[in-house]
Amino acid sequence: MEDYTISRAALSTSERDGLMFALQALKATKYPQLDALIDRIFTKSVPADWVTVDFTPWGADPDAHDRFTVIKTAILQSRAVHMEYINADNIKSAREVEPLKLVFKGPAWYMWGYCLMRADYRLFRVSRIKNAVLLNRVFDRDAVRVVSPPLPEKPVARLLLVFTEEALSRLYDDYDEDMITQNGDGTYTLTVELPVDEWVYGYILSFGPSVRVASPEPIRRVVEERLRRALEQYS
Repeated sequence: MEDYTISRAALSTSERDGLMFALQALKATKYPQLDALIDRIFTKSVPADWVTVDFTPWGADPDAHDRFTVIKTAILQSRAVHMEYINADNIKSAREVEPLKLVFKGPAWYMWGYCLMRADYRLFRVSRIKNAVLLNRVFDRDAVRVVSPPLPEKPVARLLLVFTEEALSRLYDDYDEDMITQNGDGTYTLTVELPVDEWVYGYILSFGPSVRVASPEPIRRVVEERLRRALEQYS
């Protein structure tokens, strides 16, 4: 019936809260008609605004939400997308892609789909997608035989990072307390396994003078070299 809502007695408080959290997280992807679904499942006496989920990072570019909307619509309606893509080598190219799935792995969103330019399936990092436009061309999703995307495999290293007390709040945001050891000189050592790629160097350098790489030596040397080159920009 049009005005029917599920009885509050059908769900426990924890079940209701968990369902609301899941729906609000899905709402962050701009899935259509979720407000109506939330109203149908939950009576007005149950607050629907106790949690907000936003996948876009702080300082995100203005079209970040629109980009997710275009990709989501393309996947649900089996429609192709025209876009510009900047790869890891900073090369920009125009692509027409048949999107199949959104994937969240580590700190990044990826779009898995069939790239007509490459005539193959590709994994595109969403933050590198620019000027995405939804096309009218519909593709046959049932013809797809690839079940799941191969997530990017990256080498992992065990790092010992020594932090000053100023960085402690950020460490507790990201890591369990048992991964952090307090040293006798007032510093703190983080023992963690991280992927060795551009992200890890940017992450370490984001702490500025509050961190020192104790090991491994190859990563320490790369960080030293990047700090030296950064200082040259101000010389």
